[in-house]
Amino acid sequence: MLPLLPLIAKAEESTILDMLTSPWGIVSMAVIALGFFFQGFFRELGKKALEHFIKPKPEEPDVEKLWPEPLPAKSLTNITIVSRGDDFVGRTEAMKELHRRLGKQGKSSAVVGKDKLDAVHGAGGIGKTQLAVEYAAHYHWAYQARLMVIAESPQKLDEELAELVETLVPEAPAEEKQNQAAARNRVLQWFQDNDQWLLILDNIDTPEARTAVQALLPQLGRGRVLATSRLDDLGDAFELMPIDLLSPKDSADFLLKRTAEKRTPAKDDAAQAAELAQRLDGLPLSLEQAAAQINEQRLSLAQYLHKWDTAKGDEMLWFEPANPSFREPAAVTWQVSIDAAGPDAAALLRVLAWFAPEPIPCFLIDRLEQYNQSLEEPTEPAKGETVADEEADEPLLENIGDVRAALGRLCAFSLAKFTEDNEAFTVHRVLMAVTRTQMTPEQRDETLSQALRWLNLAMPQDTYDVRTWPVVTPLLPHATQACEHNISPLEPAATARLLSCLGMYHEARAAYILAESLYQRAIQIGEATLGREHFDVAIDYNNLAELLRETRRYEEAEPLYRRAINIAETTLGKDHPDVAVWYNNLALLLKQTERIAEAEPLYRRVIEIFEANEPETQRSYAGTLNNLAQLLKQTGRPAEAKPLFRRAIDIGEVTLGKDHPDVAVWYNNLASLLYESGQTREALPLVEQALAIFEAKLPAGHPSTENTRKGLELCRKALEQGE
Repeated sequence: MLPLLPLIAKAEESTILDMLTSPWGIVSMAVIALGFFFQGFFRELGKKALEHFIKPKPEEPDVEKLWPEPLPAKSLTNITIVSRGDDFVGRTEAMKELHRRLGKQGKSSAVVGKDKLDAVHGAGGIGKTQLAVEYAAHYHWAYQARLMVIAESPQKLDEELAELVETLVPEAPAEEKQNQAAARNRVLQWFQDNDQWLLILDNIDTPEARTAVQALLPQLGRGRVLATSRLDDLGDAFELMPIDLLSPKDSADFLLKRTAEKRTPAKDDAAQAAELAQRLDGLPLSLEQAAAQINEQRLSLAQYLHKWDTAKGDEMLWFEPANPSFREPAAVTWQVSIDAAGPDAAALLRVLAWFAPEPIPCFLIDRLEQYNQSLEEPTEPAKGETVADEEADEPLLENIGDVRAALGRLCAFSLAKFTEDNEAFTVHRVLMAVTRTQMTPEQRDETLSQALRWLNLAMPQDTYDVRTWPVVTPLLPHATQACEHNISPLEPAATARLLSCLGMYHEARAAYILAESLYQRAIQIGEATLGREHFDVAIDYNNLAELLRETRRYEEAEPLYRRAINIAETTLGKDHPDVAVWYNNLALLLKQTERIAEAEPLYRRVIEIFEANEPETQRSYAGTLNNLAQLLKQTGRPAEAKPLFRRAIDIGEVTLGKDHPDVAVWYNNLASLLYESGQTREALPLVEQALAIFEAKLPAGHPSTENTRKGLELCRKALEQGE
């Protein structure tokens, strides 16, 4: 009987039911019963009958065997959140579970339609993003690339995917990198061509974001995707893996380990850590902030507990039970940390709460310090200076004092964090959101005004110019977010200018629909708060008119041009170079609508104004020379046009550089004149040079690039035909 017992032990309830519901099973059970009492033939026959019905349980796979061999080279990554390394406690099993789930997909299997993807979900501050970051750091050996994008909205998802081109395809043509759609497509192609990558989709917290992610997944090809979300339904493609608060033991261990070197030790540290862990409810964000304050102030655990208990009650300034992101222990901890960081740090946090939850460039502080220092030597306002300029003559964030020191205090208490390269810093999105809700109406207005003025101060003047884009790009999400918060609006001049600058940037990248909406809002704010005759509003009129002209909506553009010019003439005078720029724009529209008799004298008037004001240093002067040359060419006067084209190019190369798109336009225009004059060989290198500049500086598919490419084809074809 004994040889049959191990087999019987393996039999499950389903096995017995199978045997009882089949004729052969009943016979087999009879044979097995005989095998218990007789040796030899019946024993062996009963063993075989039992083995027929018992299906061995599949062995649990070894997690490491699901993965390829470790990659020898350092993997590509764009993750800027710093790993906590050994200080990251209590999530070892969670990381193993993530690795096991992600390993199910296999090296080359498609992620959509086979196995589900993983999503880590939970309330704000529970550590979803940090868990994803730590997983990526711990299992770096399994991936060719470890990438993170914020997926909080469809727009943000597309922007972040496009930005991955610098990490994944640095050799991509410049025009693709500068065009969001082209860059995104190049990144998606990389995902499809490779398989050993991890993509973290962070903060899928809205239905719109979920829909965008679901549409993205089929385009990714092979690889692993890890999502973080507070939603409990991300669709069939995702397998949710809830994460809990840290256990009391893990929380206490974290506090003891994280503060081991700097806290004031005491005999009852273990007991105090356990008590504090219970108070903080296992919320990682709160534990990190508590440990940071203990370390910064060299407190004992008991001293911090006393501070925490003292602040209990004040947390209602922060706590909103209806919002699952705002947990009561976190509210108390934030209050304690902010009290400890000091009033300057608290004031800075209230300003930063209006920014986007993305890296904030440190050059904002540099620009602020430079500006405030410049106010020590005030100068007389220039003629035509706008209200925005006059408001900017007041010190900014003077209530904070040393902004750089205040930021240091926020980071010291884990209320903010520097990125790995120390060129930017971040504030947790939950802390931003809760800071906005706990401000009084007066504080909201004051701090939002400060945020708008600060961003306005740092935003370059001519965001249409590609040379400003390295500064504009990191400011974009923050300027956009601050303007979206500003419903009233506060700081109308600064807000309208920010919107106009954003519009110019998007217009330069041929995103005309978005640019037009930004211009329209800038005009709406300006007209409502400053009046239709204000110079700042005239700037917005001109900008919108330029976009309408570019998109060939001439009848809409002309009255805006003329309205802007009337305001500028009144404000600055008819001989001011800034007014001459707008004369030039109107003349360009007149030429494009075949009103040559009106356009030519206006161009010549513009040139007179520029030549009276150091023309060699003026980019706009070169542009007007080019425009007049175009008119002369159009009216059959190439001999007069050619020297003007060359003069425009000479000035442009000095003031803008030989690789600037404006100079490329002038190369192209001169080449067109030469081609039409039968000088194709002289035209060809100019067209080639213009195309190279457009491809390097403008987004893919930009009209200037496409038109120049067609011109190059015509030149080459003409030369092949012997012309």
